[in-house]
Amino acid sequence: MQIPKPWLRNAGVALGAGAVLALAWWAYDWWHAGTRRATASIVPYNHTHTTVDNFYVDGTWGGISDAKTGGGRSLCCVMIPERWHDRLQVTVKWQLETDPDSNWHEKRVDVPRYNEPGELQVHFYGGDTVKVVVTNWDLRSPNNPLHDEWTKEKD
Repeated sequence: MQIPKPWLRNAGVALGAGAVLALAWWAYDWWHAGTRRATASIVPYNHTHTTVDNFYVDGTWGGISDAKTGGGRSLCCVMIPERWHDRLQVTVKWQLETDPDSNWHEKRVDVPRYNEPGELQVHFYGGDTVKVVVTNWDLRSPNNPLHDEWTKEKD
């Protein structure tokens, strides 16, 4: 029976320990990806002809958004996961200027995939439709996930 050389045995132990640590780090990172939080400014875009008097994202006040405006101002801040994950949603609650009885609208909205934290853009459309995106790009940029939709709206 041949006895392994000490350096070979030590190298095997080191490689094995490194593999276990790498696997443990990967599992920790995967498991906790949605728990690390980042701050995101709330930026409204109102695509309607009616002023949004007040709105909230997950209970954080987002301000007022005049009709047919957006992107010019932001409020700080709402907490979002550092990394996007499946089933990520936010609750948007808003009130329109034309609602005489102060009726509130509320909708649970899916957050599309993002690669890094950015501002949370809230887009109000007619018919109680609201969309949100997390991006570092202005709506005029082709890199913004809703740019193509906005361009068609402008035509």
